[in-house]
Amino acid sequence: MHLKSAHTVILSVTLCFFLWGCAAIIFPQPGSPVLKQSVFATEDRDSTITVDHEPWNLFLELYATKDRYDIVRVKYGDVVAEQHEELAKYLDKLSMIDTATLNRSEQLAYWVNLYNASVVKLILDHYPIRSIMDIQTTFLGTSPFNMPVVKVRGRKYSLNYVKDHIIRPLWALEPRVHYLLCDGAVSSPNLALEAYTAKDLDKTLVNAAAQYVNHFKGLTITKDRHVVASRLYEWYEDDFGRSPERAFHHIYVYSREKQRDRLEIYEEIDAYRYNWLLNDAKFANDTTPETYLNQGKYNP
Repeated sequence: MHLKSAHTVILSVTLCFFLWGCAAIIFPQPGSPVLKQSVFATEDRDSTITVDHEPWNLFLELYATKDRYDIVRVKYGDVVAEQHEELAKYLDKLSMIDTATLNRSEQLAYWVNLYNASVVKLILDHYPIRSIMDIQTTFLGTSPFNMPVVKVRGRKYSLNYVKDHIIRPLWALEPRVHYLLCDGAVSSPNLALEAYTAKDLDKTLVNAAAQYVNHFKGLTITKDRHVVASRLYEWYEDDFGRSPERAFHHIYVYSREKQRDRLEIYEEIDAYRYNWLLNDAKFANDTTPETYLNQGKYNP
C-alpha cells in the first residue's frame, strides 16, 4: 500500500470512530422529535417536591454583583477551586433529578437554574476568556452552545438543546422565559442574584421582562432616532409574536412610562445588536450606555 493511501485509510477510520463516539451526544437539529414525545414533557401536577438550589445561591452570593449600570457581573477571576468544584457537584445533583416528578413551576426553576449554572461552569472551565464565543472545540469549530455540557439523567445535552428543545417548547406561550436565561454576555438578560424558585413565578417573569426591556442592552434609541433592540428579538422572533412589529409591541408593553413616551412616535425596530463581551466583573468599566453599541467584534 502506498504511503498516501495508508494515510487516507487511517484518517477515514479515525473519522468513523469519532462520529460513532458522537452518536450518544444530543445536539439540537432541525426536525428533532417534538417535545411531547420526550420524557421531559411529563409533569406531576400534584407534586410538592422542591429542588435544593442552595449551592447555586451561595455561589451567586459570593461571586455575582451588579455594576453601576445595573448589569450583573460575575467575578470569574475570584472563583476559588473549592467553589468551582461545589458548582460542579451542584450540577451533578441536578442531573440525577427526575423532572417528571416535579410540577411545571418547579420544572421551570430547575431548567433555568441548570442552564444558567451550566453556562457559568463552562466559562470557568475555559477562563480566562473575553467572550463565551471564544470557546471553540478544536474539531470543526463547534459553538460553545452546541457542546455537550449539560448532563441530565445520564445523557449529555447542549445548551442550545436545553433552551430550544426543552424550555422553549414547554413554555411556548411564555416568551418571558428568555429573560431568565443568561448566556454569559453583556447583552444577555442578567444573571439573577439568587436562584430561581417556583414561588411567585409570574411576578418574577414580569420583573425580568421589565428589567431587560428598560435597559439599554434591551432597547436603545440612538441620537439619530433609530430604535436598536437586542438581537434576542430577532433570533427568537417566533416567540415574540412572529413579526418585528409584534416584538416592538411586546417591548412597548413592558416599557416604563418614560421609555413608553419616547416610543410613541415609533412603530418598529430599525436594527438589532448583541454584545458578546463576557459579563465579567473585570470588564465593568468597558460597557457604558455611550460605548455599548460600538464595541468592535463583540457587537456584531
